Amino acid sequence: MMPVDNHLSKMHYEGICKGRKYNAFQLVEPLIGLIRDPLTMCPKIPSVPSNLYLEGGYSPQSKRFLLLAPSAPFEIDQSYPLSIPSIPPWLYSSGSQKILIDIGSSYFKSRHGNTYEIGTKWFYDYFKARSIRFDRIIAYEYQTLDVNRVWDELPDDVFPFYTFINVGVQEKIGKYNPWTTLEAIAKPTDYVIVKLDIDKPPLETALIKQLLNETNQARYLIDELFFEKHVTTNKQSTEDKLKESYDFFTKLRGYGIRMHGWP
Repeated sequence: MMPVDNHLSKMHYEGICKGRKYNAFQLVEPLIGLIRDPLTMCPKIPSVPSNLYLEGGYSPQSKRFLLLAPSAPFEIDQSYPLSIPSIPPWLYSSGSQKILIDIGSSYFKSRHGNTYEIGTKWFYDYFKARSIRFDRIIAYEYQTLDVNRVWDELPDDVFPFYTFINVGVQEKIGKYNPWTTLEAIAKPTDYVIVKLDIDKPPLETALIKQLLNETNQARYLIDELFFEKHVTTNKQSTEDKLKESYDFFTKLRGYGIRMHGWP
């Protein structure tokens, strides 16, 4: 490991290969500040080169601090006697699907006229650059969209496996609850990414709390979850405290979900 890696957090895993258990860990970005890119959200620090700071309208949407599984070092316990690829097994296991569930998707290439805050295309570009292809994308969007534009914005190679659901998700267990759909289509061996950003804090919080419920099986299917937790820096407020973000992210990371802040 590089010395700089000591500043990152680690996800620890136990696996089985050829009947023998092994231990592994993988790096993930630390939970810091408002769980956003710290060099866009914090005052400048003299010891940090000024060219690393981002400024302007796009800077609050910076995603460069996110460390996803395909890019994060995956280290096997050196005492293990067998050779195992140094990449997470859920990324290369035979028959494993790559699934993206985008809750609050808007159009594929834009949202509210902006192209810097879109989600689905960002994930598509990120994984395509690493030679990983999604097997299925499910996009939820509450706002009524122009259906023709929805399909026109899709790349040709995305169209066959893209499912667009132009209704809002619901907390109530049923067909409009995203965890119900996830449990129906995913297996534990699949690589599942969920992005939750619907700008409805009470509903978002309720959905996250469902994943913390011991009876909910969806949390065992999610590998990476991107969540824009709305918080206030007003110390007098009794709601949307930053502490709640850390509680949610820490607990879900403890369940094996690579939790990321979505800007």
